[in-house]
Amino acid sequence: MSVLLVNSVAAVIIAHIGIVRASLPAYDLRPISRAIARAQQAGLPIAHVGHYDGQYQFLGRLRQPLELIEPNMIVRWANSHPKGRLVVYYHKWSAGLAEYAEYAQAYRGQAVALWSSAALRAHPKWAGNAPLTSTNNVAPTPPTE
Repeated sequence: MSVLLVNSVAAVIIAHIGIVRASLPAYDLRPISRAIARAQQAGLPIAHVGHYDGQYQFLGRLRQPLELIEPNMIVRWANSHPKGRLVVYYHKWSAGLAEYAEYAQAYRGQAVALWSSAALRAHPKWAGNAPLTSTNNVAPTPPTE
């Protein structure tokens, strides 16, 4: 009986470790935090679109808070900060994110991207066409190419 119990517990632990290890990249914000930190260290203004819980502050060792803007302000902010960067969330990953954004990664079954103002001005469809909602903090599905 005790051998069966030990084997069962071991199997459950191994299964949980495997699931956690497989899902870690979707929750690891260190890469985008470092990209934001590099932009901040270069003296570039940075805006976060929608609700922000400070998730990049510690991981990126950011020295200043990010400017918070509403989704309907993306294009206006990009125009008034030509060298700026914007953190934008999307419902799902799209190949164009990696192609056009300065940095993009999967995040919790969705996607987050760091955009230069210039890239968003050149590709305004990536700014989204509807405001973020307060319930999900995610921009519209990215456009298809």
